[in-house]
Amino acid sequence: KMTMFWHNHFAVEFVVVGRPRACYDYFKLLRENALGNFKTLATKITTNPAMLRYLNGIYNTKNSPDENYAREVMELFTLGKDENSKYTEDDVIAAARVLTGWKNQPDWRDSEFKSWAHDTDDKVFSSFFNNTVITGKTGTAGADETQELIDMIFTKEDVIARYMVEEFYKYFIYYNITPDIRTNIIIPLADEFKKDWEIKPLLQALLTSTHFYDDLNRGCFIKTPFDLYGNMARTFKAHHPNDTVEKEYLSYQFTYFFTGLMGMGLGAPPNVSGWPAFYQIPKFHEMWINSDTYPKRIQYCVYLGLAGHRVKDELLKIDLLSYAEGFGADAADPNKLVNLSCEYLLGVDLSQTSKDKLKTDALLSGIPMDSIWTDSWNAYLADKTDINKTNTVLFRVASMFQVIFELPEFQLH
Repeated sequence: KMTMFWHNHFAVEFVVVGRPRACYDYFKLLRENALGNFKTLATKITTNPAMLRYLNGIYNTKNSPDENYAREVMELFTLGKDENSKYTEDDVIAAARVLTGWKNQPDWRDSEFKSWAHDTDDKVFSSFFNNTVITGKTGTAGADETQELIDMIFTKEDVIARYMVEEFYKYFIYYNITPDIRTNIIIPLADEFKKDWEIKPLLQALLTSTHFYDDLNRGCFIKTPFDLYGNMARTFKAHHPNDTVEKEYLSYQFTYFFTGLMGMGLGAPPNVSGWPAFYQIPKFHEMWINSDTYPKRIQYCVYLGLAGHRVKDELLKIDLLSYAEGFGADAADPNKLVNLSCEYLLGVDLSQTSKDKLKTDALLSGIPMDSIWTDSWNAYLADKTDINKTNTVLFRVASMFQVIFELPEFQLH
């Protein structure tokens, strides 16, 4: 989940990069640093081959400076663009000159610094950066200017810390940050974050806070397509065939295809700002749902739960019976099975009337007698080799989960 956060934050479009190896290494970088140090990650992404290609870093030379990355490293990646971020257009130009000279190695496995393409003149920044001067350097020493640029940007620690904590807040809790939340949640967390830029302690503080578990923050935004898949796969222990490279590829290709259809293709953010659902006022997360994507979201879940996706001689499928068995003795009671399933799978609770209807229609096959389900379930547990007994409970469990998957409440976090 944090790798996807950084994929949206340090957005790269793979179709622009055009090199599978570079795209793989980009994700590897995000995953390895997802819970590490933010300043370290910001430094490494600056000279990452995929990013150098995507934001034209490899074309940024002293004779033809390109301002693309220089602008985004401030506006999107570190400082943000609210009233506290007061960098100037001249700062962008100076930063672009600092970053001249970076190229990708022939195999794109890493980047390299070419001193012949580097601007060796001094770079002067605005009063926002305390009129810092990054002294121009010749030869391989020119590469050191990049770290000096990152160090200078991170002197604006209050601006960066509050901007990034708000980004984490919007990703994990909600996009509406009130003055009260900013005062009591954002600023205290930012004050801790700026001390060392460590990501994991910040998230631990946020995700274990009383505020995070407040009922008002439950079920308040729509799951991203990635979260929809991730929740399904982890909750139901989806089996991804992987005994051969081909099977593993075909298995995850299915998920890649469907999340793309639902609006969140891996490696395919629409632009450098990432997916609009994370920033576009006023709809934000509501953009994940429309007349095209909503049926596909349901179809994806129902398909994995009922038919499964054939991968050569195996099925990519979620195990509904194993999930029900995970509730132990409570699974034999249709009331508890419905209640527990709704509690774990839905962003908000259902009314008792809806739960009773779900129980009767699905688990009891329309007959209002709890023993209909209890007897069938116990018979299945007593002899799982009996295909008829297995199919009886599987059909009823699958019917229950299909209804749950189709509920609007299932789409909520």
